[in-house]
Amino acid sequence: DRISTDVYTVTPSMTVPGPSPDVRTVIITTTVDGVTGYYAKDAFYPTIALLFEDDEIPGNNYPAPIYTVQSGGTFIYIVRPVDGVPTLSCFHRETENLVDLTTLPINLTTDDRAWTWLSPDASKIALAANGTDGGLWLIDLSQLNSCAG
Repeated sequence: DRISTDVYTVTPSMTVPGPSPDVRTVIITTTVDGVTGYYAKDAFYPTIALLFEDDEIPGNNYPAPIYTVQSGGTFIYIVRPVDGVPTLSCFHRETENLVDLTTLPINLTTDDRAWTWLSPDASKIALAANGTDGGLWLIDLSQLNSCAG
């Protein structure tokens, strides 16, 4: 069975795509009709919806967005530069609220990579980076502003 569109017709992303838990939706960064930003792309159909505009798109060495569905709604955690500073942001799908949660201690060159993982109870994010300034950090989401808005 076919699981998504083929590689030749997929909408390209400027960053590593982040899938939803059911893998039907993928969070990508691209430009559509002159608008650059983060989009929710259906993995099976040509449907694409703008989440928010962002002219400061990170390189594909940044981690993929984390897409999680919880009792408070659908949240997308994104590591992205904000005024040039690596920042953990959260987008609440239902309220369309984007919140910058905290700056991050990563310093990625084009040769470095970073990854994120959400804990099973969705209370923490592990952030890892390689390279000279690499490391492993644990982000306690309960200590940050709410994403619910």
